[in-house]
Amino acid sequence: MNQQDEKKEFWAIVSLMGHQQLAGHLDEYVMGGCSFLRLTVPETTRQPAWTRLFKDNSIYSIDPCTESVARYKAETLNIAPMTVWDANSMLEKQLSKEGKIVVPINSLPEGFKVEPEISDRGQYVYESDDDGDERPF
Repeated sequence: MNQQDEKKEFWAIVSLMGHQQLAGHLDEYVMGGCSFLRLTVPETTRQPAWTRLFKDNSIYSIDPCTESVARYKAETLNIAPMTVWDANSMLEKQLSKEGKIVVPINSLPEGFKVEPEISDRGQYVYESDDDGDERPF
């Protein structure tokens, strides 16, 4: 079988640099003139189906397999897709663990004394800031 006759897509177990394994349907994907390998991990009982693009230098090995083997491996690995995280929500969760809450400064009662904390704009607010322009300095 020459290179042109080879299948360009198949089910596989992919080992990545950093000792991570994924299993799913592998094919080629070109975007912006760059070639990627696209792995679509099938839906499992704990995760929705998801896709990740790889460059060839991030892959240690590719083991072609049947669809049923790839689905079984995806189920047992239980790798979750990357999620979008938000710094504000991470900060709010941490403050909540510490028994604190985040309140926009402009919603505080007039004359309320503000401790040196981070404001809703990510700036430090000091009680000595009395020029009324909401900037910290």
